[in-house]
Amino acid sequence: MPNYYSTSDLNLASAIIVSWYQLSHIQKDKGKGLFFFEPSHKLAKFTEDYFLWRIRLDPMEYSGSIKTLKNYLYNTP
Repeated sequence: MPNYYSTSDLNLASAIIVSWYQLSHIQKDKGKGLFFFEPSHKLAKFTEDYFLWRIRLDPMEYSGSIKTLKNYLYNTP
């Protein structure tokens, strides 16, 4: 199994997904999720830029991604 980049930050995971990075899988525990992505230099740079407020996202896509992930976390077994 490869090493994955993981985050429990729902907003960061949503931003990563909207920016066309492939979500590998999600581990759920009591309504909380740990989101796993294939590691890459671009993803590491994106994550750094996210925390430094350097990224631009389509607000509707971002909002939709957050809703989709929440729906998955809270409404699937």
